[in-house]
Amino acid sequence: MEEIYANVAYDKSVGPRASTNPTGRKSSERQFNGAVVLCLGLLSVFLLAGLIGLSVHYHNSSRRSAAELSSVKANLTERLQVSYNKSSALTEERDQLNVSLIEMTKERNWLERRCPAGWMVFSCSCYFVSFKSGSWDEARQDCKERGADLVVIDSAKEQTFVVSTGKTAWIGLTDRDEEGTWKWIDGTPLTLKNWEKKQPDNGGGDPQWGEEDCAHMRYGEWNDRSCDIHLQWICEKTAQHSALIATQCTWARCTEADKSCGHPFTHSLLLPTGNHSGLVWPLELGRNTERRLYGAVVLCLGLLSVLLLARLIGLGVHYYDSSRRSAAELSSVKANLTERLQVSYNKSSALTEERDQLNVSLIEMTKERNWLERCPAGWMVFGCSCYFLSNKTNSWDEARKDCKERGADLVVIDSAKEQLFLSKFTEKGTHAWIGLTDEAKEGTWKWIDGAPLSLKYWQKKQPDNGGGYANLGEEDCAHVIIPGENNRENWNDLSCFTSQRWICEKMFEIEGL
Repeated sequence: MEEIYANVAYDKSVGPRASTNPTGRKSSERQFNGAVVLCLGLLSVFLLAGLIGLSVHYHNSSRRSAAELSSVKANLTERLQVSYNKSSALTEERDQLNVSLIEMTKERNWLERRCPAGWMVFSCSCYFVSFKSGSWDEARQDCKERGADLVVIDSAKEQTFVVSTGKTAWIGLTDRDEEGTWKWIDGTPLTLKNWEKKQPDNGGGDPQWGEEDCAHMRYGEWNDRSCDIHLQWICEKTAQHSALIATQCTWARCTEADKSCGHPFTHSLLLPTGNHSGLVWPLELGRNTERRLYGAVVLCLGLLSVLLLARLIGLGVHYYDSSRRSAAELSSVKANLTERLQVSYNKSSALTEERDQLNVSLIEMTKERNWLERCPAGWMVFGCSCYFLSNKTNSWDEARKDCKERGADLVVIDSAKEQLFLSKFTEKGTHAWIGLTDEAKEGTWKWIDGAPLSLKYWQKKQPDNGGGYANLGEEDCAHVIIPGENNRENWNDLSCFTSQRWICEKMFEIEGL
């Protein structure tokens, strides 16, 4: 140590040369370095502030985009759910209408099993009572031409129904194949029996009756007769049925890696040891150290500025890309949900149209069904009315009372077609009351609905009010004789107390027709 300091003291020429640097130069260098450090520091602050601001803006923008996307999805999903619910309700209503329409079609088809005007329906069969007479074979041939056959009575209810026709008519029962073994024409043996007392008797041994191998209905019971005699007949045919549907959102995430700027500045002062030709002055050493320190600071601030700028640019690019992705995703979600909503709307519209069409079809089917079932069993239909011929006999007033109890009244004949229909309504020789009277004023005939008499189908020299015969009394009520000598002019006046059958008529009233 003493040797070093001694060397310093001995070589005095060194000190004056080292101290010859001017103060102004040193000051300018320091000012420059300070300005650089200040600029880099301010730049770093601005870049950091921009980075923080952009991060906050990006965060807020992301939240707004997420909220908007959530709101759009919620709104469209709610509308879509409402549309789905409506479609579901319409589908259920459509299916229910389909079921109702199918049931109504079945019912309509069942009702269509009745035959045209002049036929009657009971259970699963249609029945036709002939207007003319013929042999048993002719009767069966006529039935077959109508797609039917002579009636086969296989239940007590059917027997009651056939009796209600009030006819003496052939039925499909015979013992032609083997005398005494009665069988129906469909080959089934006779189980249900409704013979008259002491019948069948095959003519009772009397040759004038011949072989009685065919059965007919008479007064509600069966009797055997010769197959060649002429009677009306009842056809039956089995009715034939008519031939009778969440878009998952992906959010861009930014993972930020912490960045740190180390200060790599390290230095060491190596003091020479041993003998040296020259030594560094402490002042020179201090100035070099200061320069290195400034360089390190500038380097750190520069690197920090570069990193902040890179991060700022990267965040800006990421924000731009994220914004585009969010906008694209929002547009995709809206387009997808809007498309599904439109599909649902179209389905609802189609279902509504189908439902309305089914409603129209159901209404029409109901009208048709109601039209077909307009007359009860045992009644006959003609035009817009139902007709019933009684099986029992009574006075005109009692006849009208019975009709009213059936929701009808005695028949009012107001057209030539109706007169012709009634002239063929039942068997020959039937006398039946109609709704025509002159009780209110003798000689002024009026229908029971108050309508004056316009069409007239009186028999020759009728009405005659008894022709002056006291035993006939006042003839104030009209009846028909079916068929008389003339099938059209067959009205006659008769005492209202006379007991005979009657014809009821009622208009069918169907709601909605």
